[in-house]
Amino acid sequence: LYPPTGANGSPDFANPRLPDRDLIPVPVTDVTPPVVTGVPDRLPNDAGWYSAPVTIDWRSVDPRPSSGRPTDPADTLAKIEGRNAYSSDASCDHAGNCATGTLTLSIDRTAPDVACPPDQQFELRDAEAVVTAVVTDASSGPVAASVSAAADTSSVGAKTVSLTAQDIAGNETTVDCSYTVVSTPWMVGGTGLVN
Repeated sequence: LYPPTGANGSPDFANPRLPDRDLIPVPVTDVTPPVVTGVPDRLPNDAGWYSAPVTIDWRSVDPRPSSGRPTDPADTLAKIEGRNAYSSDASCDHAGNCATGTLTLSIDRTAPDVACPPDQQFELRDAEAVVTAVVTDASSGPVAASVSAAADTSSVGAKTVSLTAQDIAGNETTVDCSYTVVSTPWMVGGTGLVN
């Protein structure tokens, strides 16, 4: 900064000019830690579930007054079954304030279990014959507690029917359930005639 000039236009070193406050940089006092947000690599299904691992991209910003761009935590691969909270590594700004982020995800990578009924039998030409299997899922839960399909009873013998079940995360299981069609004896005019 230059001193003011005297009456003759020469510098007056005996009366130095004070610094202009507008020209002095004001030090930034940053005491606020960064804000860390987790962004998954895709959206979940309509029920809020993922059926495969998810990569979390951690993004950091430093609120005003900011001391500079904070460090960027490494991505996280989320793959634990169930509803779990995942945390980032620390993100620090230039003032030394640090913080971590948290994101909760629901992941179900396992298909549901489908239990066929054992030793199921139907009579020949039973128009109401239906095979029903029980569905269970330990994580997201089954879409329905059971699945059913009509049984073919047009002829006697051992048969199978395919049943498909789905859990809330979208995983599917298809099984072939076995059953047997038998002919049933019936009485004609009190005799033991067998059809």
